[in-house]
Amino acid sequence: MLVRPFLVLCLVLAAAPATAAETSLDFTTAQERAAERDVPIVIDFFTDWCVYCKHFDRDLADASTGVAAALDDAVFLSIDAEKGEGIELAKKYTVTGFPTYVVVDAQGELIDRWAGYGGPEHFLTALDEAMADTRTLAAKRAAFEERPTAALAEKFASIESGTGNYDAAIALYEQAEELDSARDHAAEILQARFMKLRRGVAGYDLDAFVADARSAALTDDADPALVVMTSQMVGTMAQRAGRPELERPFLEAALRALETAGPDEVDPRSRAAIEIAGHLRITGDTQQAVAAKKSTLPEGWRDDADQLNSFAWWCFENDVDLAEAEQLARRGVELAQPGKQKAQVLDTAAEICNARGNCRDAVTLIERAIAEAPDDGYYQQQLERFQKILASTE
Repeated sequence: MLVRPFLVLCLVLAAAPATAAETSLDFTTAQERAAERDVPIVIDFFTDWCVYCKHFDRDLADASTGVAAALDDAVFLSIDAEKGEGIELAKKYTVTGFPTYVVVDAQGELIDRWAGYGGPEHFLTALDEAMADTRTLAAKRAAFEERPTAALAEKFASIESGTGNYDAAIALYEQAEELDSARDHAAEILQARFMKLRRGVAGYDLDAFVADARSAALTDDADPALVVMTSQMVGTMAQRAGRPELERPFLEAALRALETAGPDEVDPRSRAAIEIAGHLRITGDTQQAVAAKKSTLPEGWRDDADQLNSFAWWCFENDVDLAEAEQLARRGVELAQPGKQKAQVLDTAAEICNARGNCRDAVTLIERAIAEAPDDGYYQQQLERFQKILASTE
């Protein structure tokens, strides 16, 4: 099983400077430190299954990224949202995806927040914006009511989107555009609509989203990055709904956009994702798709349980190279840490075995997953499913 945060451990806590970890620090102590230094607290909410949380940890530890240095002017706190005090703090600050970064003052009053980790540059930009205006959110709202500005409208829109209030976010992005005609939030508005669909908001369905996406991206003057992003979002939901025909016009438009887009216009990861999807669903060249997918993986991926799990699951989802995928998943099982991580890779291996017709191995593997994560009811459901399939074949 590959768990994906859309954008999103032991209790690992650190005090500024971020490079000086203090595992004894808790939220109360962080508040005391923040009051002493008169600086905000930056909270990193993570989970031990979140891949992008691990990317953040890696970049935090790498001095060349500048992430740790940028946190010197704050008290930095990294909290597992599923353990200890992290559970209540995640509820308090309405954290629903990971990683989520929350900036508060010494009294715990919210200053800013954003969700997702898109690399050091994305994080540093968001952090700079938060540190540039350390008024509480309540104070910012009062200022906005008195004198609306596009910048504050954007800020509140981002926060509303991060807490699941997508209609409010859309209205605020539209207000920002009205306050400053030079601002374009087509991408953010479409992302909010995508999340409405993904989260099953009543009154909004796939057909409505496709219509919105068509208006935003299937135009002659659409920004290439927006076209690519839209294709990825439509593709995700179309494949999930079993309606792949909805994706094709968007994917074709994205491939055309890549032909003329400059090297800095489209994120390299998004570019690669579209090219891989083109191989899979336009040309049908699965071997090219697999080669392109492997080229996106980091150095040493064959010795990383999470990367092995991710690639094997991708093969399973796309029904390509399942024999190799099974081998890689089994290697991932050997490398994975006991507990949740090993259970997830075991589930991936079980799904692949089942897809290859080896139901008996699927049952054995999922029984091992249950032993690794006995409190997770998902694996018990998987066991019952695989047992029924096995019984029907004997």
